Amino acid sequence: MMFVSCVLLIVAAGLAAAALSVSTAEVSPGVPTTINTLQCSFSVSYTGSGTLNATVSWVKNGAAWTDDVETISSIVAGTNISTTSLGNIEPSKTTKNDKWACKVNVTDGTATANKTSTEVTIINSPPTDPYVTLSPQTVYADTLLVCTATGSTDADGDTISLEYKFIGSSGTLRDWSSIGTYQCSLATCPVGTTVKCAAQARTNDANSAEKTAEKIVQNKPPQITSTPITSVYTNVEYYYDVEATDLESDTITYSLVSSPTGMIIDVNSGEIRWTPTSKGTRAITVRASDALGYSEQSYSLVVKTQEKLSIEDVEVTVDGSTDRTLADGDTISEEARPESEIKVDIELGNMYTDDEDLDIEDIKIYVIVRDIDDGDDLESDEEEISRIKPERTAKKTIEFTLPLEVEEGTYDFEIHAEGEDEDGNEQEAVMILHLEVEKKDHDVRIYKANLQPETVSCDRLAQLDLKIVNMGADTEDEVVVTVQSSQLGINKMEKFELSDSLADSDSKFSRTYSFDISDDVIAGTYQIVIKTYYDEDRLSDYKTINLKVEDCSKQKPITPTTPTEPTTPTNQSVIVIQPPPSTGQVIAGPVGAGAKKFETSTLLLIGANALLLIILIIVLARVFARGGRG
Repeated sequence: MMFVSCVLLIVAAGLAAAALSVSTAEVSPGVPTTINTLQCSFSVSYTGSGTLNATVSWVKNGAAWTDDVETISSIVAGTNISTTSLGNIEPSKTTKNDKWACKVNVTDGTATANKTSTEVTIINSPPTDPYVTLSPQTVYADTLLVCTATGSTDADGDTISLEYKFIGSSGTLRDWSSIGTYQCSLATCPVGTTVKCAAQARTNDANSAEKTAEKIVQNKPPQITSTPITSVYTNVEYYYDVEATDLESDTITYSLVSSPTGMIIDVNSGEIRWTPTSKGTRAITVRASDALGYSEQSYSLVVKTQEKLSIEDVEVTVDGSTDRTLADGDTISEEARPESEIKVDIELGNMYTDDEDLDIEDIKIYVIVRDIDDGDDLESDEEEISRIKPERTAKKTIEFTLPLEVEEGTYDFEIHAEGEDEDGNEQEAVMILHLEVEKKDHDVRIYKANLQPETVSCDRLAQLDLKIVNMGADTEDEVVVTVQSSQLGINKMEKFELSDSLADSDSKFSRTYSFDISDDVIAGTYQIVIKTYYDEDRLSDYKTINLKVEDCSKQKPITPTTPTEPTTPTNQSVIVIQPPPSTGQVIAGPVGAGAKKFETSTLLLIGANALLLIILIIVLARVFARGGRG
């Protein structure tokens, strides 16, 4: 801070005259801001020998300021006098556009002199200087320069704007603007030159100092632009033409940093050639260089035996809609949703010729949908084909259901077939498709509605376990579910919110409802209707379940045992078969057709017993008659 100093210069003009005057009085700094402390300095002319005392006070906006008055005693003539902290005006007491002056009054006890300084006006303080950085770390002739200014503050609370300027070796690249980026080119940022950005914090009334950052433009090494070929069959030549560009048009040379034995590269053209003899994975790194630098490309080369198992045709059906024109890399035309039903019809072929005469056996077929199951892969059950003969095909169908908790996006849809030919060589075929999952905006679905029991009779209590899930893309703030059956006297309704993330428990609603069916409800089958709504009254899902009500008396009838007919042994001995003694227990039979059947069976039993008794009496009579005759 600068301090305003009121310096008193006492000039002794001579003992005889004793003249007293305030020669000067001024406020410093002369152009103060809201962050400066004001001080008063003055000088005094005096020809006497008395003791001088001074009083310094202030005038604010034309009115006397009663605070911060300072008395300075025993002033020595010819010295400069300044106010101390007792008489200074601190920044907290000033505001922008205030006008301040200091007033000096000096006396030797007899004579008095005073003087008021010229007014100073408090102006706005500038913002603090920003901290400036220039990125990226390495700058090339085609780099987008990014100038960033941070850390500037303003004591007055004024709004700060940041302005940027870019300077090159030949002068200004772009003058002051609010845009902190600049696109270099070979013409504006040649290699070896310095580029600089300047930044300044500004308010409506003041600016900070300009702060800069700079970089030296570096040579950009060649950039490899081609995409490597990453697979090859054994005993087939591998060829990859490496392509690179150089920003400064320098000469490019090529080399192999790591490669399998026997692989070669043309130093000038970048052509790579190699014929593998065994399968496996090889690590390769190729380098493109100019005189000042280089760049590299690393990749893995998979060498495999030529497959004879092929995927000839694939049809994918999503929720009943089929895409029949699919090739490797295609996106399935039908979009899926959570819990979509997927069917994949696959036709496989054996590419061996009849002359080669090799079957492919024990073929396993499965589908993998990558990352779709809450970040995990979803793998279908395996299907099998026992054998495919040369130049023949075979078909299989795989069916599965997508998970409930699946987010929108595109997922790799892989079809795998793996088998073995009669020579023991592994055979594999893979087709990679892409499956798009998209949710409806609103899809509040009845996920589970289990009624237990489904049939009630004497005990007319039933429970409904209900689960509602938001499978839509939007958060639902006004979900309504109703469970109704006017004939059964059921009328349930609830209102709630569901989030849009299936991974969130708040996207699901579960409830168990208990129903006590009135005894007045007659036997029959009744519908219970469940509905879900979004936005309170817009139907989303609908489901009907059945509850069967039976009369309490409807029980399974008891079937009596049919008695065995008596037999007479050939040795004329008589065996008397007596019915079992009665227990006196009465069995209450069911009412209705079952009861009638029971009554009929009972009558037949009684009749059979009576007939048996008559037969026994006749047999006994005949035996006694013969005994009498004898």
